[in-house]
Amino acid sequence: MDKFNDLSSGVFARRTMVFQLAVGILAGFLNYIFSSSMLKLGVPLFMDTIFTATASCFGIVCGIVAAISSHIVSFVIAGFSFPEEASNMIFVFCSLTVVLGMRILIHLSEKREFPVSPLHLFALGIMMALVISIEGAFFYVLLLKYSEYVIDNKAVSTLIYTLITQKISLIASSTLARIPVNMVDKLIAVFAGWYLAKLANRFPLCKN
Repeated sequence: MDKFNDLSSGVFARRTMVFQLAVGILAGFLNYIFSSSMLKLGVPLFMDTIFTATASCFGIVCGIVAAISSHIVSFVIAGFSFPEEASNMIFVFCSLTVVLGMRILIHLSEKREFPVSPLHLFALGIMMALVISIEGAFFYVLLLKYSEYVIDNKAVSTLIYTLITQKISLIASSTLARIPVNMVDKLIAVFAGWYLAKLANRFPLCKN
């Protein structure tokens, strides 16, 4: 079986810089379209890193461009105020954590020559959810302290308020509130991102 076409393989062909930049920017727009659609449907998840995870499979530059462009596109199209709300761009580091996680998995798969299994993806999704929950909580508390404008997921905000009323500290509440949302969100991002990339890898346009 051709390992480049095997959906469980961690092997991806090296991509040109032009390819990575183009796909990264496209992924940024797709992230916004998908996440804003889910928001309109009332889905209580972020759903803004699926295509970042996909792009990360084609190269670290591709993933970084996807992460950064996702936040820029969202900021501009959603009409957030500049510079008042620009500090919320700090959450881009959560998206970059997705890029790092995907690249580490691919690197280990290629170096140690093992196929990526659903168990690997599940473990990665759980680890990402925990790390990003801690990062997100830190950024949230930082913004509350130094900025008047904090953009956050409504489900997370509600959970934070509920926990704070139980006399749990703000940083602990912010972290705990993010964990259940991120557990679902990042597992979806990892699995969907991985298999979308593997499927795209079969098409001629994605082979160079």
